[in-house]
Amino acid sequence: MEDQDRYGRHLAWIKVGDKDLSQELLRAGLAWHFKKYNDDAELAALEDAARAGGVGMWADSGAVAPWEWRNQDRETA
Repeated sequence: MEDQDRYGRHLAWIKVGDKDLSQELLRAGLAWHFKKYNDDAELAALEDAARAGGVGMWADSGAVAPWEWRNQDRETA
């Protein structure tokens, strides 16, 4: 399935057999669910479960969301 976002960028839902890549990445703690732009309760629950279980990136208590990191004041080297 393919679509476009409000900026005209292509969005795709990738499946391998019966597995959805978005779900598998969230389940493994390897992706963030950007709830501001997506209200899929199943994806939110998968991220919440990975966080609660300390799976993947959630093993690091200091994980920072990409959208928060981009908005931080950072010193340039």
